[in-house]
Amino acid sequence: MRLKIKNIGMISNADVLLNGLTVIAGENDTGKSTVGKILFCLIKSVSRYQEDFSESKHHKIEEILEKTLFLY
Repeated sequence: MRLKIKNIGMISNADVLLNGLTVIAGENDTGKSTVGKILFCLIKSVSRYQEDFSESKHHKIEEILEKTLFLY
């Protein structure tokens, strides 16, 4: 997987190839943690996508049922 980052935190431009074991090293305040946080957010959002979609679908069905069954 290739991760391209532009203008986030300390990183002005980065192209990171994630393949097998990837080591990110560098001096303090160069953006290593920023890369980790971006990866965490991406993985978290992708893993929650199916669950969020399902919850949204159930909420929409309940909303339609309420409108249909409780008309005055």
